[in-house]
Amino acid sequence: MNKAIQLIILCGLILLLVGLYSCDDPIPDEVEDLYPQEQIPWPTLADTPYPMVRHDPQGTNRSSEAGVTSIQGATLIPTENYYESPMALDNENGIYRLGTKSGTTVLEYFNSQDSLDWDLSIEHSPEVGNVPSMVANDQYLIPNKRSIWKMEGQSYEALWENQVIDHLTNVTIGLSGELYFITGDPKRVVSLDNNGAERWTFTFPVHSSLGYLPIVISPDGEQIYFADGAHIFAFSTDGEMLWQYPALESWIFHMMIDNAGNIYYVSDSERSIVCLTQGGDLRWQTSIDSLGLKKIQTYAGPTIDYLGNLYYTCKDTNNVQGVISLDNEGYERWFRPYTTVIDLLCDKNNRIYLGYSWNRDHYMGAISKDGDCVESDQFGSFDLNK
Repeated sequence: MNKAIQLIILCGLILLLVGLYSCDDPIPDEVEDLYPQEQIPWPTLADTPYPMVRHDPQGTNRSSEAGVTSIQGATLIPTENYYESPMALDNENGIYRLGTKSGTTVLEYFNSQDSLDWDLSIEHSPEVGNVPSMVANDQYLIPNKRSIWKMEGQSYEALWENQVIDHLTNVTIGLSGELYFITGDPKRVVSLDNNGAERWTFTFPVHSSLGYLPIVISPDGEQIYFADGAHIFAFSTDGEMLWQYPALESWIFHMMIDNAGNIYYVSDSERSIVCLTQGGDLRWQTSIDSLGLKKIQTYAGPTIDYLGNLYYTCKDTNNVQGVISLDNEGYERWFRPYTTVIDLLCDKNNRIYLGYSWNRDHYMGAISKDGDCVESDQFGSFDLNK
Protein backbone atom coordinates (compact mmCIF):
# COMPACT_ATOMS: atom_id res chain seq x y z
CA MET A 1 0.00 0.00 0.00
CA ASN A 2 1.58 3.30 -1.02
CA LYS A 3 1.91 6.24 1.31
CA ALA A 4 -0.80 8.27 -0.44
CA ILE A 5 -3.42 5.60 0.16
CA GLN A 6 -2.27 5.16 3.75
CA LEU A 7 -2.56 8.92 4.28
CA ILE A 8 -6.11 8.97 2.88
CA ILE A 9 -7.21 6.11 5.15
CA LEU A 10 -5.55 7.72 8.17
CA CYS A 11 -7.26 11.04 7.50
CA GLY A 12 -10.58 9.29 7.14
CA LEU A 13 -10.18 7.54 10.47
CA ILE A 14 -9.21 10.78 12.17
CA LEU A 15 -12.25 12.58 10.72
CA LEU A 16 -14.50 9.73 11.82
CA LEU A 17 -13.14 9.80 15.37
CA VAL A 18 -13.38 13.59 15.54
CA GLY A 19 -16.96 13.39 14.33
CA LEU A 20 -17.88 10.77 16.90
CA TYR A 21 -16.40 12.67 19.82
CA SER A 22 -17.49 16.13 18.76
CA CYS A 23 -21.17 15.31 18.17
CA ASP A 24 -23.39 16.53 20.95
CA ASP A 25 -25.46 13.87 22.65
CA PRO A 26 -29.02 13.99 21.35
CA ILE A 27 -31.27 15.98 23.65
CA PRO A 28 -33.52 13.43 25.34
CA ASP A 29 -37.23 13.95 25.49
CA GLU A 30 -38.49 15.23 28.79
CA VAL A 31 -39.70 12.49 31.06
CA GLU A 32 -43.17 14.02 31.09
CA ASP A 33 -43.44 13.43 27.32
CA LEU A 34 -42.63 9.73 27.55
CA TYR A 35 -45.91 8.58 29.06
CA PRO A 36 -48.76 9.96 26.95
CA GLN A 37 -52.26 9.26 28.23
CA GLU A 38 -55.61 9.17 26.55
CA GLN A 39 -59.18 8.77 27.65
CA ILE A 40 -60.23 5.14 27.73
CA PRO A 41 -63.55 4.43 25.99
CA TRP A 42 -66.07 3.05 28.49
CA PRO A 43 -69.33 2.27 26.67
CA THR A 44 -71.28 1.44 29.84
CA LEU A 45 -70.87 5.04 31.06
CA ALA A 46 -72.67 7.98 29.52
CA ASP A 47 -70.43 10.08 27.26
CA THR A 48 -70.61 13.28 29.29
CA PRO A 49 -67.99 15.67 30.71
CA TYR A 50 -68.17 14.09 34.19
CA PRO A 51 -70.32 10.95 34.40
CA MET A 52 -69.16 9.44 37.73
CA VAL A 53 -67.06 9.98 40.84
CA ARG A 54 -63.39 10.68 39.92
CA HIS A 55 -64.66 10.94 36.31
CA ASP A 56 -63.80 7.38 35.18
CA PRO A 57 -63.23 3.84 36.50
CA GLN A 58 -59.47 4.51 36.53
CA GLY A 59 -59.97 7.36 39.02
CA THR A 60 -57.94 9.87 36.96
CA ASN A 61 -60.18 12.93 37.46
CA ARG A 62 -59.16 13.83 33.91
CA SER A 63 -61.74 15.06 31.41
CA SER A 64 -61.64 15.03 27.62
CA GLU A 65 -63.29 18.45 27.62
CA ALA A 66 -61.40 21.71 27.06
CA GLY A 67 -62.48 23.24 30.35
CA VAL A 68 -63.08 26.98 30.48
CA THR A 69 -61.33 29.66 28.47
CA SER A 70 -61.77 32.24 31.20
CA ILE A 71 -63.25 32.49 34.65
CA GLN A 72 -65.44 35.56 34.99
CA GLY A 73 -67.26 35.19 38.24
CA ALA A 74 -69.37 32.27 39.30
CA THR A 75 -73.02 31.51 39.67
CA LEU A 76 -74.22 30.50 43.11
CA ILE A 77 -76.99 27.94 42.95
CA PRO A 78 -79.37 28.25 45.91
CA THR A 79 -80.45 24.97 47.48
CA GLU A 80 -81.95 23.71 50.67
CA ASN A 81 -79.58 23.20 53.61
CA TYR A 82 -78.32 19.77 52.52
CA TYR A 83 -75.46 17.56 53.47
CA GLU A 84 -74.28 17.31 49.89
CA SER A 85 -72.44 14.86 47.68
CA PRO A 86 -70.13 15.76 44.79
CA MET A 87 -71.75 16.06 41.39
CA ALA A 88 -72.03 14.45 37.97
CA LEU A 89 -72.45 16.49 34.77
CA ASP A 90 -74.40 15.76 31.60
CA ASN A 91 -73.74 16.98 28.04
CA GLU A 92 -75.90 20.07 28.59
CA ASN A 93 -73.81 21.14 31.61
CA GLY A 94 -76.63 20.04 33.85
CA ILE A 95 -75.76 18.99 37.40
CA TYR A 96 -76.90 15.81 39.14
CA ARG A 97 -76.48 15.70 42.89
CA LEU A 98 -77.61 13.73 45.91
CA GLY A 99 -78.54 15.38 49.17
CA THR A 100 -80.79 15.02 52.18
CA LYS A 101 -83.89 17.03 52.89
CA SER A 102 -85.89 16.50 56.08
CA GLY A 103 -84.11 13.17 56.57
CA THR A 104 -84.83 11.94 53.04
CA THR A 105 -82.29 11.32 50.27
CA VAL A 106 -83.08 13.46 47.24
CA LEU A 107 -81.72 13.36 43.69
CA GLU A 108 -81.64 16.86 42.18
CA TYR A 109 -81.06 18.07 38.64
CA PHE A 110 -80.00 21.66 37.91
CA ASN A 111 -80.13 22.73 34.25
CA SER A 112 -77.53 24.79 32.39
CA GLN A 113 -79.36 27.98 33.47
CA ASP A 114 -78.63 26.96 37.07
CA SER A 115 -82.28 26.35 37.86
CA LEU A 116 -83.63 23.32 39.65
CA ASP A 117 -85.46 21.32 36.97
CA TRP A 118 -86.61 18.55 39.22
CA ASP A 119 -85.89 16.62 42.38
CA LEU A 120 -86.78 13.09 43.34
CA SER A 121 -87.13 11.63 46.83
CA ILE A 122 -85.28 8.32 47.09
CA GLU A 123 -85.43 6.95 50.64
CA HIS A 124 -85.29 7.95 54.26
CA SER A 125 -81.65 8.57 55.18
CA PRO A 126 -80.04 11.04 57.60
CA GLU A 127 -76.96 11.56 55.42
CA VAL A 128 -75.49 10.90 52.01
CA GLY A 129 -71.99 11.31 50.63
CA ASN A 130 -72.04 9.31 47.42
CA VAL A 131 -72.24 10.42 43.82
CA PRO A 132 -74.89 9.49 41.24
CA SER A 133 -73.44 7.99 38.06
CA MET A 134 -74.68 8.55 34.55
CA VAL A 135 -74.65 5.26 32.70
CA ALA A 136 -75.40 4.34 29.10
CA ASN A 137 -78.91 4.38 27.62
CA ASP A 138 -80.00 7.44 29.61
CA GLN A 139 -80.04 5.74 32.99
CA TYR A 140 -78.79 6.72 36.45
CA LEU A 141 -77.06 4.69 39.09
CA ILE A 142 -77.77 6.02 42.58
CA PRO A 143 -75.77 4.70 45.55
CA ASN A 144 -77.00 5.73 48.96
CA LYS A 145 -75.76 4.59 52.36
CA ARG A 146 -77.70 1.32 52.37
CA SER A 147 -79.19 0.84 48.91
CA ILE A 148 -78.33 1.08 45.22
CA TRP A 149 -80.90 2.01 42.59
CA LYS A 150 -80.82 1.98 38.82
CA MET A 151 -83.29 4.41 37.33
CA GLU A 152 -84.62 5.44 33.93
CA GLY A 153 -83.54 8.94 32.93
CA GLN A 154 -86.83 10.03 31.40
CA SER A 155 -89.49 8.41 33.54
CA TYR A 156 -87.45 8.36 36.78
CA GLU A 157 -88.73 4.85 37.25
CA ALA A 158 -86.62 2.55 39.45
CA LEU A 159 -85.49 -0.41 37.35
CA TRP A 160 -84.15 -2.24 40.40
CA GLU A 161 -82.97 -1.77 43.96
CA ASN A 162 -80.30 -3.72 45.81
CA GLN A 163 -80.16 -3.33 49.57
CA VAL A 164 -76.97 -3.69 51.58
CA ILE A 165 -76.55 -3.86 55.33
CA ASP A 166 -74.20 -1.01 55.98
CA HIS A 167 -72.22 1.89 54.53
CA LEU A 168 -71.17 1.40 50.92
CA THR A 169 -68.68 3.18 48.70
CA ASN A 170 -69.41 4.90 45.45
CA VAL A 171 -70.07 2.33 42.75
CA THR A 172 -67.64 1.57 39.92
CA ILE A 173 -69.02 0.34 36.59
CA GLY A 174 -67.29 -2.38 34.56
CA LEU A 175 -67.07 -2.70 30.79
CA SER A 176 -69.99 -5.13 30.71
CA GLY A 177 -72.16 -2.98 32.96
CA GLU A 178 -71.34 -4.96 36.09
CA LEU A 179 -70.98 -3.04 39.35
CA TYR A 180 -68.36 -3.08 42.12
CA PHE A 181 -68.42 -1.53 45.56
CA ILE A 182 -67.28 -2.10 49.15
CA THR A 183 -69.69 -2.35 52.03
CA GLY A 184 -69.54 -3.20 55.73
CA ASP A 185 -70.99 -5.62 58.28
CA PRO A 186 -69.26 -7.78 57.19
CA LYS A 187 -66.58 -5.81 55.36
CA ARG A 188 -66.62 -7.11 51.82
CA VAL A 189 -66.37 -6.36 48.12
CA VAL A 190 -69.61 -6.92 46.22
CA SER A 191 -70.13 -7.27 42.49
CA LEU A 192 -73.61 -7.04 40.95
CA ASP A 193 -74.67 -7.71 37.39
CA ASN A 194 -76.43 -5.16 35.21
CA ASN A 195 -79.79 -6.17 36.70
CA GLY A 196 -78.73 -5.74 40.31
CA ALA A 197 -78.25 -9.44 41.10
CA GLU A 198 -75.18 -10.52 43.06
CA ARG A 199 -72.30 -11.92 40.96
CA TRP A 200 -69.74 -12.55 43.71
CA THR A 201 -68.45 -11.23 47.03
CA PHE A 202 -65.10 -11.20 48.80
CA THR A 203 -65.11 -10.87 52.58
CA PHE A 204 -62.11 -9.18 54.18
CA PRO A 205 -60.31 -10.63 57.19
CA VAL A 206 -61.79 -9.57 60.52
CA HIS A 207 -58.88 -7.24 61.31
CA SER A 208 -59.19 -5.27 58.07
CA SER A 209 -59.59 -1.51 58.24
CA LEU A 210 -61.26 0.07 55.25
CA GLY A 211 -61.36 3.61 53.97
CA TYR A 212 -64.35 2.87 51.73
CA LEU A 213 -62.62 4.30 48.67
CA PRO A 214 -64.09 3.59 45.24
CA ILE A 215 -62.80 0.49 43.47
CA VAL A 216 -60.73 1.24 40.35
CA ILE A 217 -60.44 -0.81 37.17
CA SER A 218 -57.55 -1.47 34.77
CA PRO A 219 -57.69 0.16 31.31
CA ASP A 220 -58.56 -3.14 29.65
CA GLY A 221 -61.42 -3.68 32.09
CA GLU A 222 -60.05 -7.06 33.19
CA GLN A 223 -58.77 -6.30 36.71
CA ILE A 224 -60.18 -4.41 39.67
CA TYR A 225 -58.13 -2.94 42.54
CA PHE A 226 -59.01 -2.10 46.13
CA ALA A 227 -57.35 -1.97 49.54
CA ASP A 228 -57.81 -2.75 53.19
CA GLY A 229 -55.41 -1.94 56.01
CA ALA A 230 -53.08 -4.81 55.11
CA HIS A 231 -52.94 -5.20 51.33
CA ILE A 232 -53.61 -3.79 47.88
CA PHE A 233 -55.71 -6.43 46.12
CA ALA A 234 -56.03 -7.22 42.43
CA PHE A 235 -59.00 -9.35 41.39
CA SER A 236 -60.29 -10.49 38.04
CA THR A 237 -63.75 -9.25 37.16
CA ASP A 238 -64.96 -12.81 37.87
CA GLY A 239 -63.86 -12.57 41.50
CA GLU A 240 -60.54 -14.46 41.35
CA MET A 241 -57.72 -13.00 43.45
CA LEU A 242 -54.75 -12.32 41.15
CA TRP A 243 -52.25 -10.80 43.58
CA GLN A 244 -51.93 -8.83 46.77
CA TYR A 245 -49.31 -6.27 47.71
CA PRO A 246 -48.46 -5.50 51.37
CA ALA A 247 -49.78 -2.16 52.57
CA LEU A 248 -48.04 -2.36 55.97
CA GLU A 249 -51.14 -1.65 58.06
CA SER A 250 -51.62 1.60 56.19
CA TRP A 251 -54.60 3.64 55.18
CA ILE A 252 -54.55 3.82 51.40
CA PHE A 253 -55.78 6.93 49.60
CA HIS A 254 -56.35 8.15 46.07
CA MET A 255 -55.83 5.13 43.83
CA MET A 256 -55.38 6.06 40.16
CA ILE A 257 -54.58 3.97 37.08
CA ASP A 258 -52.70 5.21 34.00
CA ASN A 259 -52.94 3.91 30.43
CA ALA A 260 -50.15 1.38 31.01
CA GLY A 261 -52.07 -0.08 33.94
CA ASN A 262 -49.71 1.36 36.58
CA ILE A 263 -51.40 1.91 39.95
CA TYR A 264 -50.70 5.05 42.00
CA TYR A 265 -51.73 5.57 45.62
CA VAL A 266 -50.79 7.39 48.82
CA SER A 267 -49.67 5.22 51.75
CA ASP A 268 -50.36 6.81 55.11
CA SER A 269 -48.07 4.73 57.32
CA GLU A 270 -45.20 4.71 54.81
CA ARG A 271 -45.63 8.44 54.19
CA SER A 272 -45.13 7.80 50.51
CA ILE A 273 -46.62 8.06 47.07
CA VAL A 274 -46.36 4.57 45.60
CA CYS A 275 -46.59 3.21 42.06
CA LEU A 276 -47.18 -0.49 41.30
CA THR A 277 -47.21 -2.19 37.92
CA GLN A 278 -50.33 -3.90 36.68
CA GLY A 279 -48.74 -7.19 37.77
CA GLY A 280 -48.32 -6.02 41.37
CA ASP A 281 -44.59 -5.21 41.37
CA LEU A 282 -43.20 -2.04 42.94
CA ARG A 283 -42.38 0.43 40.15
CA TRP A 284 -41.32 3.31 42.42
CA GLN A 285 -41.93 4.77 45.84
CA THR A 286 -41.32 8.45 46.66
CA SER A 287 -41.35 9.47 50.30
CA ILE A 288 -43.27 12.55 51.36
CA ASP A 289 -40.23 13.68 53.38
CA SER A 290 -37.97 13.57 50.31
CA LEU A 291 -40.38 15.95 48.59
CA GLY A 292 -40.02 18.46 51.42
CA LEU A 293 -43.62 17.97 52.46
CA LYS A 294 -45.36 17.60 55.78
CA LYS A 295 -48.29 15.67 54.32
CA ILE A 296 -50.36 14.85 51.28
CA GLN A 297 -53.88 16.11 51.91
CA THR A 298 -56.39 13.29 51.82
CA TYR A 299 -59.56 15.38 51.62
CA ALA A 300 -58.77 16.53 48.06
CA GLY A 301 -58.06 13.90 45.43
CA PRO A 302 -55.22 14.02 42.87
CA THR A 303 -55.27 13.91 39.08
CA ILE A 304 -53.03 12.75 36.24
CA ASP A 305 -52.63 14.78 33.04
CA TYR A 306 -52.35 13.69 29.41
CA LEU A 307 -48.55 13.62 29.67
CA GLY A 308 -48.61 11.23 32.60
CA ASN A 309 -47.72 13.83 35.24
CA LEU A 310 -49.25 13.52 38.71
CA TYR A 311 -50.72 16.34 40.82
CA TYR A 312 -51.45 16.21 44.57
CA THR A 313 -52.77 18.65 47.14
CA CYS A 314 -50.28 18.93 49.99
CA LYS A 315 -48.75 20.96 52.79
CA ASP A 316 -45.01 21.65 53.03
CA THR A 317 -42.87 21.58 56.17
CA ASN A 318 -43.65 25.28 56.77
CA ASN A 319 -47.39 24.46 56.77
CA VAL A 320 -47.83 26.19 53.42
CA GLN A 321 -50.69 24.62 51.48
CA GLY A 322 -50.03 23.92 47.86
CA VAL A 323 -50.03 21.62 44.87
CA ILE A 324 -47.10 19.35 44.03
CA SER A 325 -46.48 17.69 40.68
CA LEU A 326 -44.48 14.53 40.06
CA ASP A 327 -43.48 13.07 36.72
CA ASN A 328 -44.51 9.56 35.79
CA GLU A 329 -41.33 8.11 37.27
CA GLY A 330 -41.97 9.61 40.71
CA TYR A 331 -39.60 12.62 40.56
CA GLU A 332 -40.71 16.04 41.74
CA ARG A 333 -41.45 18.56 38.99
CA TRP A 334 -42.55 21.53 41.09
CA PHE A 335 -44.38 22.73 44.20
CA ARG A 336 -46.61 25.82 44.11
CA PRO A 337 -48.42 27.48 47.05
CA TYR A 338 -52.06 27.18 45.99
CA THR A 339 -54.96 26.62 48.36
CA THR A 340 -57.58 24.09 47.31
CA VAL A 341 -60.06 21.92 49.16
CA ILE A 342 -61.60 20.19 46.15
CA ASP A 343 -60.37 17.30 44.05
CA LEU A 344 -57.89 18.47 41.44
CA LEU A 345 -59.26 18.21 37.90
CA CYS A 346 -57.42 18.06 34.57
CA ASP A 347 -58.82 19.07 31.18
CA LYS A 348 -57.63 18.02 27.73
CA ASN A 349 -55.22 20.99 27.57
CA ASN A 350 -53.49 19.83 30.77
CA ARG A 351 -54.93 22.65 32.81
CA ILE A 352 -55.40 21.75 36.45
CA TYR A 353 -58.45 23.21 38.21
CA LEU A 354 -58.69 23.96 41.91
CA GLY A 355 -60.78 25.97 44.34
CA TYR A 356 -62.06 26.47 47.82
CA SER A 357 -65.02 27.84 49.72
CA TRP A 358 -64.47 29.08 53.24
CA ASN A 359 -66.99 31.21 55.13
CA ARG A 360 -67.79 33.98 52.66
CA ASP A 361 -64.59 33.67 50.62
CA HIS A 362 -64.69 31.57 47.47
CA TYR A 363 -62.02 30.95 44.87
CA MET A 364 -61.76 29.21 41.51
CA GLY A 365 -58.57 28.86 39.53
CA ALA A 366 -56.67 26.98 36.85
CA ILE A 367 -52.94 26.35 36.62
CA SER A 368 -50.83 25.13 33.72
CA LYS A 369 -48.91 21.85 33.70
CA ASP A 370 -45.88 23.94 34.69
CA GLY A 371 -47.62 25.25 37.80
CA ASP A 372 -48.33 28.78 36.55
CA CYS A 373 -51.64 30.41 37.34
CA VAL A 374 -53.56 30.85 34.08
CA GLU A 375 -57.01 31.75 35.39
CA SER A 376 -58.31 32.83 38.77
CA ASP A 377 -61.31 34.51 40.29
CA GLN A 378 -62.00 35.26 43.92
CA PHE A 379 -65.47 36.19 45.01
CA GLY A 380 -67.42 36.31 48.21
CA SER A 381 -69.36 38.47 50.64
CA PHE A 382 -72.68 37.11 49.53
CA ASP A 383 -75.67 36.03 51.53
CA LEU A 384 -76.78 32.46 50.84
CA ASN A 385 -80.22 33.29 52.23
CA LYS A 386 -80.94 35.95 49.60
